[in-house]
Amino acid sequence: MWGDVMRKANHFEVDGVVYALRLAPMALDKAEAWRIACVKRNMLLYLVNLSRPDLAYATRAAAQGMAHPTEADWQLVERIIGHLRTTVDYGIFYPAMPGIPNMRAYVDADFAGEADRKSISGMLGAFGQQGAFMWKSTKQHLTAKSSTEAELIALADNCASIIVARRALGELCIIVPGPTIVYEDNTAAITILRDIVYSGRTKHIDVRLQDVRDQVRRLVLELRYIDTKDQLADLLTKGLARDDFCRLRDRTLCREFVPRDPAREE
Repeated sequence: MWGDVMRKANHFEVDGVVYALRLAPMALDKAEAWRIACVKRNMLLYLVNLSRPDLAYATRAAAQGMAHPTEADWQLVERIIGHLRTTVDYGIFYPAMPGIPNMRAYVDADFAGEADRKSISGMLGAFGQQGAFMWKSTKQHLTAKSSTEAELIALADNCASIIVARRALGELCIIVPGPTIVYEDNTAAITILRDIVYSGRTKHIDVRLQDVRDQVRRLVLELRYIDTKDQLADLLTKGLARDDFCRLRDRTLCREFVPRDPAREE
């Protein structure tokens, strides 16, 4: 599949006209540039939603500028596709396991990381030691005033997605054993959620957090602290240094997922 995608990335057709990916965008008029940008964006979104959570943050950033693509947007998309070409043998592995393992989730936020000072939320969920089955990289709708508030908003939004996933599995007669362990690297956010302490600084988001508190009290969710270097959701919230990115990517994905086929990659 990856070889087919890479060939399409290098040579594809829009409205009966064949284009090459390396065609200089400035040589096209705005309508043609916009259509080609949409094709490449949709291709990347398909790959990210299917099996590449490591590219969720970069693809989300590239998709933001597709309404009016600039040279920088083109270069970002080119870099993402270049990374895909060199990591075509990465994927998600789901080994056979007896029974249903416990669900775990990693939730993180990057405070005021966007140009408009909005924060980015990231979440990655998996069963036991299996590969991830759900992930998100989204911009928060509210403007957080601190890193703790950004983490609380991320927990409130993503814990709701975790509850929906558990209920969907229940409707399929798949009962998830025990509470879902939610890993968070902000101790202040964990303390606020565990302790019902009303403060003027958190009152405006307390209603959003009440459902998370209820789920923790009912033992549906369990909050645990995790060190930042082990926070897999950090991969979904911001651009990382190469070493940090590769370390978290290798813990999220499985290498040599498919055998390399040089003939198909050319």
